[in-house]
Amino acid sequence: MKKETYDYALKSTWQLVSNMYNKEALKFESTMVIGFALLSIDQKGSSVTELG
Repeated sequence: MKKETYDYALKSTWQLVSNMYNKEALKFESTMVIGFALLSIDQKGSSVTELG
């Protein structure tokens, strides 16, 4: 049996987290990426380069 690498564990964990966030965002007809972008925008406005 192959030894599991750290990067495999990290990637598979991130995939589970991403799926969970996207499932929650789907309730609002959105995606995790759009939610993150909205959280990154200042109430007084943000330039596109600040979104990252």
